[in-house]
Amino acid sequence: MVTSEVDTPTIAVYASAERSDVLGTPQEMASLLGLPLVEAPTSEYELLLVITEERLELHQTDAEVGPVYCDFMSGDFRRRRSGSLRSELLAKAVGYRGESLRIVDATAGFGRDAMLLALLGCHVAAIERDRVVAALLVDGVHRALGYPDLMEAVERLDLVTADSRDYLAALDEVPDVIYLDPMFVSKNRTARPKKELWALARLVRHEDDGASLLAAALESGCRRVVVKRPDDGAPLEVSDGRQPSTQFRGKTVRFDVYL
Repeated sequence: MVTSEVDTPTIAVYASAERSDVLGTPQEMASLLGLPLVEAPTSEYELLLVITEERLELHQTDAEVGPVYCDFMSGDFRRRRSGSLRSELLAKAVGYRGESLRIVDATAGFGRDAMLLALLGCHVAAIERDRVVAALLVDGVHRALGYPDLMEAVERLDLVTADSRDYLAALDEVPDVIYLDPMFVSKNRTARPKKELWALARLVRHEDDGASLLAAALESGCRRVVVKRPDDGAPLEVSDGRQPSTQFRGKTVRFDVYL
């Protein structure tokens, strides 16, 4: 197996279908993402970004788990969006009171929080810096266009592949809210994490990213910055020692709000 010098997994593109509806042919996708293209499934790489007839999937060749993909139509998220969105803790944390907000989700990942906010009626710029995760997100949002109850929300999403610190520094207009969900993984080694979180933890953020993202958000002049944290975790450190203005607590997570 190919190994990397840093803690980033090796990745290749493999196609079991002729093309992706939104990202083009396997050759085009591999070129766009700067990844090698393989002709057959192989354990030479730790991860394979696989083009299937249905969707774009991330396969972990060195683990006994199924594929990871961006999905807004089934499972936990479907149950979540079928409930009262205004009663969601996230809706309360961003200060939603029935009027559309302009929100920057600076850590989009697989886009579920961004989509939830768009379903509320907010306009969301979803920023993801990892090119593989961004490709999975684009594919999932494109497929969501096929569902009438998601179409309007998709139109309120603006997907951006960038480092959020650079994006925030270059803003011409400050949004109403900046939302951060720095990656945190349970310290309980016996607990099996959800496979989406496992994939994101391997590809994207480490916990020490959170402080620099929060600093960039606070320096932007945004009137409300929201940070998702584990319920028993400490607030992210801020250079001036600032603490959250208020907090919204759930059973396992907490939203720290800086006003």
